[in-house]
Amino acid sequence: MLGGGPKDSKAPVVLMEEPPHGSIYFKGDEIAITFDEFVKLKDASKNILVSPPLKEQPDYKLRGKTLVIKFNEPLTDSTTYCVFFGDAIIDITEGNALSGYSYVFSTGPVIDSLNISGTIKDAYTGLAVENTLAGLYLLGDTLNVPDSIAMKQAPRYITRCNKDGTFRLGYIAPGRYMVFALNDQNGNYFYNPYSEAFAYVDSVVGLQYPVNDTILDINTAYTDTTKAISLSGEAVSTPIDTIALEADTTVSVIPPYVGPDFHMWLFTEQDSIQRITSKERTEADAIRITYRYPLIKPRVSILNSDSIGRVFTVFNAFSDTIYLWTPAPLCDTVHINITDDNGRCDTIKLLSKKHASTVRRGRGVSQGEHLLIKSNLSGQRLPHFKKLMLLFNQPVALIDTTRCSFVAGTDTLSPVFRQMDSTAMKFELVYKFEQNKLHKLFTGDSTFKSITGLYSIKSSFNFTTSTIEDLGLLRIKLTTNKPSVNHILQWLDDKSRVLVTHSFTSDTTFTIANQMPGKYTLKVILDNNRNNRWDTGQYMKLIQPEATRTKEPAIEIRANWELEEEWNLVF
Repeated sequence: MLGGGPKDSKAPVVLMEEPPHGSIYFKGDEIAITFDEFVKLKDASKNILVSPPLKEQPDYKLRGKTLVIKFNEPLTDSTTYCVFFGDAIIDITEGNALSGYSYVFSTGPVIDSLNISGTIKDAYTGLAVENTLAGLYLLGDTLNVPDSIAMKQAPRYITRCNKDGTFRLGYIAPGRYMVFALNDQNGNYFYNPYSEAFAYVDSVVGLQYPVNDTILDINTAYTDTTKAISLSGEAVSTPIDTIALEADTTVSVIPPYVGPDFHMWLFTEQDSIQRITSKERTEADAIRITYRYPLIKPRVSILNSDSIGRVFTVFNAFSDTIYLWTPAPLCDTVHINITDDNGRCDTIKLLSKKHASTVRRGRGVSQGEHLLIKSNLSGQRLPHFKKLMLLFNQPVALIDTTRCSFVAGTDTLSPVFRQMDSTAMKFELVYKFEQNKLHKLFTGDSTFKSITGLYSIKSSFNFTTSTIEDLGLLRIKLTTNKPSVNHILQWLDDKSRVLVTHSFTSDTTFTIANQMPGKYTLKVILDNNRNNRWDTGQYMKLIQPEATRTKEPAIEIRANWELEEEWNLVF
């Protein structure tokens, strides 16, 4: 049997560049790069960056094993350009990428060689955000602080950060710059507040060559001569071996200079204007409308109520979400008017959603035709110190406890339920659980009735409570370099849900007890304004997002185990 031979795992290799990599006095409009095999481009418009950015995207064409790049606009005089290919160049057989390849040229006599580097992370999560841009805005001589430049003009230099959030940006000319990062959603290189994440260094950064270094200049080289000239800079992806000046003339580049390192935190600004953030018909007989901020004494009316009938309106505890239900399916189009004491007035039009027939008491029922019940159980285990919660998809209007029962060990009890939220969609079973006992909550048909007249069907919730030996404990000693500033400690599960919160203003120790085995995360927010929550940044007001720190690696809790950790917080 014939085999296919070893799998090709080698990336394409550059054989020739025309004009050569590092050319100066570039006057053409095309670049040709030849490889040792046939290649193709992967998402060229997304993966390939030209710095400084161009208004018109270049054309990328493949001719055999050669990639031809054609510029569709005049290039700026005396400017160093760098084309970053990212992972765009791959071979046609196995898709092996030529990662990190870049091509540099200058339209003047100098290859600029200053550079910066750094990291970009999400300010709240501390995680890297893929495809984030890092760059520089060139500032005027009199501009000392960043203004709206990020929203008004394209940056002077850009690069794309790596998957781990690190970046290096090279081939920069001396000057005064604003350093920034942008998660550019629409690809226009402009910052769009409220919809794009942004980060910035809030002081002007001056980049200059060290005094003893020499800038590469055409006048320093002569025909048939090779000179070693020290430059203050280094290549971003591939080092420049030689820079072609003219026929038979090269100048070696030695890059001893390492530029400054910046750490930036991405944030998405919060829109200060009250708006509707979402509106939807969640079911044929249900509507949910959410506002950015709470409404002041909101009032809701259905403009075409004659064709709808009775409408039940419920507000959440913060008055920023409105729920509407009707006993019968809503008509195809619903017109809703919402006002409040702040002068808010919105008229909303919602179109129909496919309806699943509701079934009332006394009829046969099927999935989707009754009041739905869920619980907070994870599997069939409940920590003995917690409560059993029942969650409903509509507000509950009536509970008939004669139709349900609760068994704890060998005891059979009549259950008692307590409403836990303003919408009457969350209820607690009132009972103090003991350790290591089998429990069963049975709810028969029509135990619960919703405000629209839907009834629940029979359900069973079987679970065993934990013991002290099933659980673990963490004792965390915290020290900080920001005493007197309010800190918020958060204990999160593997789904990033906050389970425990503590506040502190100085070195302290906390005990987090009764934790189920598993992996958890410790996070601290530096709460500068003492409002007990994390606040995002405001670019135009030069307010950075509140700093956060996440302890690495994740903390593993084991059953019947006490874990002690120390964490020195540096902000």
